[in-house]
Amino acid sequence: MAVVTGGFSAEREISILSGQTVLKELVDSRIDAREVRVDETGWNMRLDDSAFPVNKRDMSWKDAQGNVHRFDLAFVCIHGHPGEDGHLQGYFHSIGLPVAGSNVFSSALTFNKAHSSSFARTIGIDVPASVLYRKGSDWNNELAGHMPYPLFVKPNRSGSSFGISRVTQESDLLTAVEEALIYDDLVIIEKGVTGRELACGLSNHTGKAEVLELTEIIPKNAYFDYESKYSGGSAEITPAAVSDGIRTEIEKMSLRLYDHFELNGIARIDYILDDAQKPWLIEINSIPGMSPESIIPKQIRAAGLNLAHIFEGIAKKCLKKE
Repeated sequence: MAVVTGGFSAEREISILSGQTVLKELVDSRIDAREVRVDETGWNMRLDDSAFPVNKRDMSWKDAQGNVHRFDLAFVCIHGHPGEDGHLQGYFHSIGLPVAGSNVFSSALTFNKAHSSSFARTIGIDVPASVLYRKGSDWNNELAGHMPYPLFVKPNRSGSSFGISRVTQESDLLTAVEEALIYDDLVIIEKGVTGRELACGLSNHTGKAEVLELTEIIPKNAYFDYESKYSGGSAEITPAAVSDGIRTEIEKMSLRLYDHFELNGIARIDYILDDAQKPWLIEINSIPGMSPESIIPKQIRAAGLNLAHIFEGIAKKCLKKE
């Protein structure tokens, strides 16, 4: 099995940490898994301090003795491009290599925040109002004039909170848009929803989609930005202290989204629960973080489950399907 890490986006280092978590759990369970690092130097199978080039035509590599080995499965752990946006899934499909996780369609759709929100609305899911700004278009401060502050400005295709700003006044809006344009040429300006941040983890390692746990995120800063996610300063309460009614509603909503977006493997769906106890969909993550500071590993443990069991179950399900 190839645990694919790295990538070309700002999330590269986080992707490596996620991959190392998955790899360690699989190897500790005596599963034949190797890291394949994708970066500007090429594709390399990494073992200790050595790197062995991977033949992308058939995902094979030669060891120091010249013996050829081939991977039978790819477990993609790359956040951002080219993993979370579906590019790698499409490539692996073209060479007949199974992928443990969501397919090309699901990955591309969930990575595109604007399209993802539009699709969610068609199945009756509440999503904050938003407008789009494309790089090179004429700037007009009235673009978001019909939405009250605060607003959230986000790159349309990015993760780990890179390029996201919380804007409380019109004079800061353009600066926030310019920051988001560093990461994508399409920017979402979204109505801010005030409330509790909740994350619902899901997996279908048993052959059926099920909720792992629900986590409440109490960010270190005004919202769950990059520092809040990875500095360890935020409080993440698992399981979240919500009523049974709210828990059931979010779990049902999450399972519905998982099904309609045709997700596979592990996913995380994020919400804001407003003061009226109404959940608003914020984001769907088809390749959620797996680093030690990430939410999903904590949810798996809180649910009394084993990380390696989850990862192995997803892999076996994928190979059986193929």
